[in-house]
This record gives sequence, structure tokens and C-alpha cells, in this order.
Amino acid sequence: AAALADTAAVDAALQSLSGEPYGAYELPMQLQTVLLPDGAALGVQAVEAHAAEAHAATGLQMQTLVSSAYSGALTRFTPQAPKVIDPEGEYAALTPPDKGLPAAPLFILREGRVRGQRVAVLAFSPLFRQNGVTVAAQQVEAFIPGARPLPSDQSLIAARQEMAQGAATDVSAQPVSGPTNAQALQAAVKIAVKEPGMQQILGSALLQIGMPAQTDLTRLHLWLRGVEIPLEVRDIDGLLDAGSDLRFFANHPLHSMLAGDLWNSRDFFWITYEDTPGLRISERAAAPQDAPRRDNAVEKGIWEHNLLQETNMAGIDGDNWFAAKMKVDPSQQGNPASYPVLNVELQPLLPPAPLVEANAVLTVTGSARSSTTHHLYVGWGASSHTFDWHNDDFYTDWAHRLETPDRPLQLEMILYPGDLPSEIRIDKIYWQLPVTLDFNGHGAAFSGVAGIWRYQMTNLPTTRTLYDVTDPQNPLRLTLTSGKDVQFQDGPAVHDYLLVGPEMLKTPDVTAHTPLTLTSIQGADAIYIALDFFHAGLQPLVQHRQAQGYQVAVVDLQEIYDAWSYGYVSPDAIRDFLAWAVAKWRPSPIAAVLVGDGTFDPRNYTGFQVGSLNIDAAPAYLADVDPWLNVTACDNCYGQLDGVSPLDDAADPGFLMDIWLGRLSVQDAQQLSEVVNKILRYETGEVKMPDDRWRQAALYIADNYHLLDGTQDPAGDFAYMSDLIVEGDRGRNIAPAQSPHVVTQRLYYDPRQPGVVGQPWREADAVRAHQRVIDAMALGPGLISYNGHSNHYQWASTDRTLDEPYLFGMNDAYRLHNLDALSIVLEMTCLTGQFAKVSETGTTMDERLQRYPDGAAVAVWGAAGLGVAYGHDALLQGFHERLWSAPPMTARLGELVEAGYMELFGRGDCCQEARKDYLLFGDPLTPARVIAQPQTFVPIAALEGAP
Repeated sequence: AAALADTAAVDAALQSLSGEPYGAYELPMQLQTVLLPDGAALGVQAVEAHAAEAHAATGLQMQTLVSSAYSGALTRFTPQAPKVIDPEGEYAALTPPDKGLPAAPLFILREGRVRGQRVAVLAFSPLFRQNGVTVAAQQVEAFIPGARPLPSDQSLIAARQEMAQGAATDVSAQPVSGPTNAQALQAAVKIAVKEPGMQQILGSALLQIGMPAQTDLTRLHLWLRGVEIPLEVRDIDGLLDAGSDLRFFANHPLHSMLAGDLWNSRDFFWITYEDTPGLRISERAAAPQDAPRRDNAVEKGIWEHNLLQETNMAGIDGDNWFAAKMKVDPSQQGNPASYPVLNVELQPLLPPAPLVEANAVLTVTGSARSSTTHHLYVGWGASSHTFDWHNDDFYTDWAHRLETPDRPLQLEMILYPGDLPSEIRIDKIYWQLPVTLDFNGHGAAFSGVAGIWRYQMTNLPTTRTLYDVTDPQNPLRLTLTSGKDVQFQDGPAVHDYLLVGPEMLKTPDVTAHTPLTLTSIQGADAIYIALDFFHAGLQPLVQHRQAQGYQVAVVDLQEIYDAWSYGYVSPDAIRDFLAWAVAKWRPSPIAAVLVGDGTFDPRNYTGFQVGSLNIDAAPAYLADVDPWLNVTACDNCYGQLDGVSPLDDAADPGFLMDIWLGRLSVQDAQQLSEVVNKILRYETGEVKMPDDRWRQAALYIADNYHLLDGTQDPAGDFAYMSDLIVEGDRGRNIAPAQSPHVVTQRLYYDPRQPGVVGQPWREADAVRAHQRVIDAMALGPGLISYNGHSNHYQWASTDRTLDEPYLFGMNDAYRLHNLDALSIVLEMTCLTGQFAKVSETGTTMDERLQRYPDGAAVAVWGAAGLGVAYGHDALLQGFHERLWSAPPMTARLGELVEAGYMELFGRGDCCQEARKDYLLFGDPLTPARVIAQPQTFVPIAALEGAP
């Protein structure tokens, strides 16, 4: 083409390109997803050499191009804030990064890896910056040696699996490791510590779980997370009998006085029998000499009362859990009775010391949830202080320290109002008190004071041992004289001590561990990951998959924990196992299914974990992946296998999955049996065409764009997003993604009165809209797509004066009886898939659709995040284009959702986070048994005289 000489001509040419978000702009761009060899470079060559100028771009070898200055207007990209149903607070619109215009007309917008294959989005932007001037490229030719387009009709994951067959090397580009817990590969004793402190295991407990009598106790080794820990063995002859006494120290975490971590209420130690002697707790002399006498020391503690989870505030301890919410606004000024108050009582084990030179120290921690100046009064005994601080960022952690010469145990906190609303969360309170070393016949933990001192301990228990636990992984036993009142000398550094009396000894749970079996698996196409009580219920599905020709492995989830996380519940352990299986097994697995529900509250802080409700049978991968909620369930994080973390930009900056992921979010064995039955009925049911009209049917449901007050929903036109799939948009040169032979039904809530002429699928009455949606879903259309607002339990918010102010509620699933015509439900909305949500039923919309035994859905693709109309058009388009380009009833759900993710990956800067918080409720190997069959309609004229 001839060079474009003026701005008008350039603008006309630019309009032929679709607008794509790029930083703060919406630029006319052409995007192409390509497969690149490692080290591939980009070349650009001008058609008209006389106007050529050289340009350079990082990582790309630019050669020549034709360009000229451009003075036209640039379109800004203005993302909208999500609007959710019944929000606790409003969410702000995202601020896109203002990274300016591209530095070259051709560049790689983003890239990632799929099983070692480099995948990139190549962007052509005619508008770019050169030497501080906006220019327009007029004629460009580009080539990338070794590059090829991403196939539109084939799953890249499936292609890489086939390529790996028979390959001697890993299919991933990243190194992976096998089981990290060597102790789990052999016979061992697994120890679950419920309370930190000195642990005691009696020989009778070891004999009861099968350890042979007369075992040489010197050969026992104790391990914590792969590190050997000293044991203390109390036995006369060193051979195991019922009277043998084994002891070891289990420390508490840095930010808690309780055992475990975010996922676990216990710590796990391992005992193995080796050929060499194990580590033992050593003794250290601490006989009193002539140092100054001291009858007081310091006791330290942490007050914690986790009740409130905040996904967008990690807190100083990083666990997103808090003790209390405090909120106040300016209207409360002058009304002290209305100020939020929190009272706390500290509970030391030793009596507070009389006034000495050391102060009591308190550190209150928390997070702010508003951008303002906060005023927090802290009253602690006779001392008090009002802490005033300002935070510019909406979510900011804070910590305030208070010292007092008093020995107060009562603490009062009051949030005072200011000129703007103030909202904070209270997290942990760290305290240290000077205490008298009067043990009153009991034990306690305490810390010394800097300097060499002769500590006087009184009223000791008759049977006692003093340990130096300054190094928790190498405790030392201090020698003491006998008697109730004893002295010891130590220093000059500060040491931590534990005086153990009989009541201070903790009894952990011990179980016999048999060597792992999962390391014997050599290959599988599909992996079902489940705790052992789900294994029996999986067998019908496993046998069905095997009959289809798949090689299948059922892996005990506890074995994964034992192998990769030393027995601790750990989402990272599941991901590490999958990375190892994909890299090492042949066949390399293409699909993995997690069996069981998960929860935001695995330690049951809220008390909602009752029976099988809100269980953590298959944990959610909690990660900061949502632009507004921050932390949410990221099941797809299990499937991105490059790097130490799924969010490791250095390993896979594009977050591309390496294995299809599905979840059967069931709470018990009965639900699993019902879900498996639905899958089998769907996959094995006889196809009766043309009678099976449901297989040819697609139902599109949409929330309203036009609001009752005459305004429009800033989230977008949900009906239009559905129509794009069905009809396309000729004006934008967008072809329909759905086959024209599908029997399409649309139900759009549109409260404009008296309705929209010529579009009977637009329903203005909220009651009728609700009933029409239920009636249409009850017929069991093969595909159901919903576009609009949601929360965890309902679609849309229609007329709030109604008892059922929504288009479809979670309990409406009970009105569906389409067991022999199950639907695949595509949720282009927010929160319906947030299965980790804690509630009285432990159930969200998508879980109900999956679990309901008499119908509803065979699978649901939904979001655990908040985005509304946030990349959903791309997800839906990719799904449909792959579905209708495949032979009838062959496209598997795994490849369909992969196609949706890849379509979004190939778009502009916006909305990429949606690929992280979406998930598939179902089996990725389930084929979408829907059909687009041409229909012939023959008009029949009425015969004269016929009724």
C-alpha cells in the first residue's frame, strides 16, 4: 500500500484495527499469539527504504520501517469499578499503569510457557513513540524465524503431552524435584504435636503402634521438616519397653503461641530408625557462683483471637486473620459511648514482679482499612497513650509500642473519631512482663536478662527439668540442684528457658507410617487427588476413564503432604507433586482433578466447620490474584507449574497452565457418589437425535444494562456480550463464535417499561424473569451462559422488594430435575465459584449446581474472584470457538477452558487476572456432548377445511 500522507488517512486506517488496552491507553492494535523457539528475535523491514528509520526495542532486533509524525488524539483506557451485590464496601476502579506508548511498532506484549514451550503475544501498534514524538507506522513487514501461530484447533497442553511421549528429558523448562521428605519413603513414626512445649512419648505408645520391643533407642532419629532435632531418651538399658521415655522440644511459630500454621493446627515430627546414633539433647552446666542474685526475669507472650478474615489485608503476620474490627466516623464525635472499644486480658504463667528497673512492653499490631488519620487510645494499667498516625494507602499494616513501669494485665483500646471515617483491624498483641521466678509448683517459659546473673527460682515442682531453648532446634538441659528453691547462673547474652514439671509435658499423637506408594507410579493421563475416604467413591469414574483408554492414577492427598511437605497440609505440596508428575511420568498427565471442598478457614476460627461443612478436604490455593479482593482461591495456580511459585514472573510471566485442572467440590462420600453418577450418566447416555433437542440448545441469561433510574450499568452491556457469541457484530467485524445450527434461547432481564418491542427474550418484570430462567434451565439446555452481576448465592439483583430478588438463586437448583439432560454452565460473573467461602451451608452457587443429585449441571466454569465483565467476553469466545470447531461431542472440558484462557492471554493489557481466579467444577476429561445439527424447516400450508 502507498504511504499514508496525512492524519485523516492514518486515522481511517487505524479504525480497521480493534482497540486494545495498553497501559493507560486504548490503542488500535493487531495481536497474534505465536509459538517461539527460545532466543527467537523479531525483525522488522520497511517496504519503502527511502523513508526507513532504525528503531530498537528491548529483546527484539528491529531493522527498518516507514513512519511519520502523528498528531491525532489518543484514546484513554478507563476501567470501571466492580459493582457487587450487597457489598460491605465499595471497590475502586483499577488505575492502569501509565507506561506511555510502545517504543516500537512491533513488540512482544506478554509471554509465558506451556510445558517448556515459549508462547508469546506479538503486538503490532501503528502508534508508538520515537525520540519523544508520537509517530505512526505506515508500512511494515515482520518476520520471526522459527515462529508459528498458536494452533486454533488443538490444545497446546495436549500437543505437548504427545510430544513428551518417549522423550527422555523433562517436558518442563524448569527443574523439578521428587519427594523432599526422605523420612516418608521408609517405615517411620509420624508425630502430630498439638501444643508447643516439651513433648513426651512413652514406650507404651510406640509399642502400641507396632515398634518392636527391645528396639535400640540410640538408633532413633527425630526430624522436623527434614532437619534432625535432638531427642532426650530416658531409659535404663537403652532398649524400648513400656517404661521408656522420649522427650523433645516443639517450638511455637514466630507470630503465634499455637502449634501449626495457616493450614494446620498441628506440627509434624518424624522418628526413623537408622544405622547410626541419633542426635540427643546435651547438658550444660549452670551452677550458681558469685554473680548478682536475681529473683525476676521476663515472660513473653502473644495475645491472639482470630475471628475475622480480610482477604485484602495480610496483617503483620501475613495470615489475613484479625481479632477485631474497629470503625468510627466524624458524626460520633462528642459521644464517647459510641466509640468502638476492645478489652484484652494478658495471662502470664508467672506472677508479675514488683517494680524493678525493667519496663513492661506491649506492641499492638493491626491494619488500616481507610486512608485517613487514625486515633487509637491504648490504656494499659496506669499508663495510656493515644497513637495518631496517617496512612495514604487504603490498606496499611501498623504496629504501636507502649512501655510502662507498671505490671498491668488489663488492656483497653478505643478508636477515637476524627475528621474522616476511620477503620482499622486489630491483629496480634505482643507482650513481655517482668515476672517473679516463683513457680508455685508448676512449670513455665521465661527469658533471662542481659548480663551474668544468678537466678533464684522458688517453689519448684518436685520433678522438674530446666531447658535452654534459645535455639529451639538444639535445646540444652541445664543441671540443677535438688530442692524447692534452686539457683542457676547464666549470661551474659539473653537466653530463653523452659522449666518443665509433670503438667508441662505434652502428649502428641503417634502413628505408624508405611513407605509411600506414589513414587511407584510411572505414568498416567489423568490424576485424581483425594483423601483416602473418597477413593472408593471414585472407582466407577476411574473404571470409566480406563475403559475410554486413559491411564489413570488415584493419588492419596495425604501421601502428597507426607512426601512434599513433611505431613503438613500444603497447597504448594500439591503443585510440586503435579510439576514432578508432568516432568517425570510417561505418559505425562494431561488432567488433574482435586476431590473435595476447601475453605478460607482451615483452622475453624469462625466455628463454621461442623461435620462435613466447610471442610478442607482439598485445600484452595490461596493467592493474591484478584485486583480487588487480593487473596482468593486460585485453583489454576495448581496448574501453572513453572517456578517456585505459580506467580513467579521470572519462570512464567504469562501464567500459562501446564495441566488441565478440575475440582469435584464435595463435602462427603455421598456427595461424591452423586457427582460421579451425574458425570457417568452424562458421558454414557445414549444419543437420540433428533429427539435430544437439549444437546442442540444453548441458553443465554443476562443481567440488565439499563437501570430503573434511566442510567446504564458501568460494568457493561451484559446482553450485548451474550449476543456477541450468538450473532457477532458486523459493525466491528466480529463473527459469531457459536455455530449457526445451535438452537438458541435468550432471557435478558431488562426492566425498561413497557419492554423492548420485537425482542420477547427481554423481560421487564422481575418475577416473570425469575420464573422464566428457572423454566428454561429445567429443560436442561446443553449449554447455559450467564452474564451479569452475582454474589456467592444468586444471579443479579432485580427488585429488592421481592422475596426472591434475583434471576436465579442457589436454592432454585432444587427446582431443576434434568438428570438426563445435564447442562454445562458458563458463569461470566463474579464470586459464584468461590468455593472456599465460609458459610452455614459451606456451599456456593457453582457448588450447588455441581452437587445437586437430580439435575442442574455436569460441570460449571466460574470465578472465585470479583471481576464483573472483566475479560469474560474473551473467555466465552475462546470456549465457543474451540467447541464448535471440534467434531461433535469430542471437545473435552479441559481443552475448552484452556481455549478460553488462551483467548484472554492473546488480548490487550486488561483483565488478565481472570485467568487466575476462574476454575472448572468438573472433570476436564468430560466431553461436551452438545451438537450443532443443521435444521430444515418445511412450511406446511393449512389445507382448506382443516381445523
